[in-house]
Amino acid sequence: MRACLKFFLCHIVVLSFLFLTSFFSVNKTFANPSSITDLGTLPGDSESSGNDLNNLGHVAGLSAQSAIEGCDYFGDTCGYHGFIYSNGTITPSGNIPGGSSSYGLAINDSDQLVGFGSNGTSLVRGFLSNNGTVTDLGTLGGSDSIPYDINNSGQIVGWAKDSNNLRRAFLYQNGSMTDIGSLPGDDEAEGYGISDNGVIAGWSYSSTTGAGDCQIYASNCVYHAFTYSNGNFTNLGTLPGGTQSRALRVNDSGKVVGFSNSGSSDIHGFLYQNGTMTDLGVLPGGTVSLATDINSSGDIVGFGNVSGGSFHGFIYRDGTMTDLNDLLPPTSGWNIIYAYGINDSEQITGEGSFNGVRHGFLMTIAKQNIILNVPSIKQTNNLWKNQTYDSANIWNSSDPSINAWGCALTSAAMVFKYHGINKLPDGKNLDPGSLNEWLKKQKDGYIGNGALNWLALSRLSKQAKNINGLSFNALEYTRTNGYDPNKLTEALNNNLPGILREPGHFVVGKGIAGGTFSINDPYYSRTSLSDYGNTFQNLGVYTPSSTDLSYIMLTVGINTDIQLLDSGGNSVGEIFLEESIVNPENSAQNNGNMKILYLQKPAEDDYRIVLNSAGDPDYELKVYLYDKNGDVFTRTETGALLSEQNITIPLHFDGQEELYPHKVTFLSTTLDIERLYKQRRITKISVKRDLGKKLARAFVQKILHNEERELEYLMEFEEILNENNGTKILPTAYEILLYDVNYLETHL
Repeated sequence: MRACLKFFLCHIVVLSFLFLTSFFSVNKTFANPSSITDLGTLPGDSESSGNDLNNLGHVAGLSAQSAIEGCDYFGDTCGYHGFIYSNGTITPSGNIPGGSSSYGLAINDSDQLVGFGSNGTSLVRGFLSNNGTVTDLGTLGGSDSIPYDINNSGQIVGWAKDSNNLRRAFLYQNGSMTDIGSLPGDDEAEGYGISDNGVIAGWSYSSTTGAGDCQIYASNCVYHAFTYSNGNFTNLGTLPGGTQSRALRVNDSGKVVGFSNSGSSDIHGFLYQNGTMTDLGVLPGGTVSLATDINSSGDIVGFGNVSGGSFHGFIYRDGTMTDLNDLLPPTSGWNIIYAYGINDSEQITGEGSFNGVRHGFLMTIAKQNIILNVPSIKQTNNLWKNQTYDSANIWNSSDPSINAWGCALTSAAMVFKYHGINKLPDGKNLDPGSLNEWLKKQKDGYIGNGALNWLALSRLSKQAKNINGLSFNALEYTRTNGYDPNKLTEALNNNLPGILREPGHFVVGKGIAGGTFSINDPYYSRTSLSDYGNTFQNLGVYTPSSTDLSYIMLTVGINTDIQLLDSGGNSVGEIFLEESIVNPENSAQNNGNMKILYLQKPAEDDYRIVLNSAGDPDYELKVYLYDKNGDVFTRTETGALLSEQNITIPLHFDGQEELYPHKVTFLSTTLDIERLYKQRRITKISVKRDLGKKLARAFVQKILHNEERELEYLMEFEEILNENNGTKILPTAYEILLYDVNYLETHL
């Protein structure tokens, strides 16, 4: 449901304050508390609203420079900007070419967003934002248009003015806008919702009895709720005694929600199904309600007034209307005012007051008990337990096995198989052994002493999409520092297992039961988080997503302090202490510690990496840059730090630009080496020969289909580059050859 409903609110005149004699009680089907997340705002803005969400939990919304409530959206006075919120990141939707403002209204499961904004001539022009490209939807011959909804087939509905300046309901598909008509006797109509099977919900009216957003109670304002399918309109009627109604959403079962006046002239939300319109009632002490959205299970959200006249968001289920504020912890700091959208995972978005500031929210309705069907896999399985884990034979030759070190690896295998990834891109069955072999063939699979790189697995999920028949594009990784049971609860409520780090160990959080979290332990026979003191050090979650996989990841030694600053000097990203894994059969053995800094979906900027010593004068910084496709570019910086001295390293990055715009081959790299030597940008023939030898050996391994050995020689090639950068290899040559070897490493 859309925040455009706020256009109606100023017209809702509460004619009476009927005190309800039967008081409301919380529905026992709900578990308390539910979790809620602040969507935040775009930089420079002060308030926001969540207007719609898809089944991935991604939100379309509005971020504004001034107060949301009372903002003149059609007048472009509040400095509004559409956005998509995804897994903790808020990203601008973009503007129509020539425009300066946008308003995000609806989003589908492919993260296609529709809304309206300025286009240089009109302030109210509909648009489609698709993967960074913003398209002006046009009109039906007039000046303005607004799209209210988009389904998973990319069909868009809304209204557009025709050449007679009348609002006409439209269906936009395949790049074309079509006037679908109106109910008999009316000459204006607005489409507001569309189901995935193409049924449209909206309202129709006559230009003589309705005027767009005229006052609902005005005598000349007569609206008729309708559905439209296959060229046929159905008039939904009104609640008993009513004269007007508006349909806002329809699900694939044909259930329609909206609002209608009644014999008392109060506005009430309704559910229409099987030819019957049912009054949803009101919240305690209230007289007004509006039903704004319905999911596939028939759960309805909306908002209504309460005693005193203020508005609260609600959920309606099993004949009972529940105030969403009653489902939150008393210390949440939130007052939910409007609920606009609900998805099939029982996530809700809307607008509320958070510690006195108007912000959009993402709320997850808590379930009583959750046990996700995560397969139980053990690192101790005979099929793979003796396989060499990463390069453990180098840093722990006495026991280099998956049995000793494979808890993170095995946890990842469990989560990936839960998400339907049963095969690797090459068709091999996914298990800890085959996953370990795949990671060893990736430049970024392991990032030092057996530390598994979770971002490399996101790329794996994208590469394995087709062979596994996945509906989503990739598994997007997010990580939360510290013990945060609310984040884990939220993930589980969204049917997402979490990978939990315990001291020296990893387990999978798969459910809630008996007042604690249920786990799959890859080594021990433990089944409850209570076996680990009901706590964890951090949480990793993979979310099915259609958005980009861009990231900046930086790794340094435990004794080096690190910061990532944006061009404004602000510290960005989050630092994690990657503590060692401990061999469960020999607690004295571990794989060492490191620090990792993550910045998800980084904006294009001139960043600065700042290092200083916390005890070790020598540093090794590894930079991992991931573009929107999950492709990776890496480089290594080494040096010495004096006490209280900072090292600053510039880094320009745009995750939306492909890292590898041109193809590289072994032959082209060989030619680059020869050319750069002739140009004296490689100054020593011995360095040229060493590079050529490593490249030739890597090529032989490619012919032999030994990707692991091929990668080893390519990384040795890169080591020669790093050792001679700025001395025997000039910086311009270094950058060319670093691009070449990164391409070859990434495209094994």
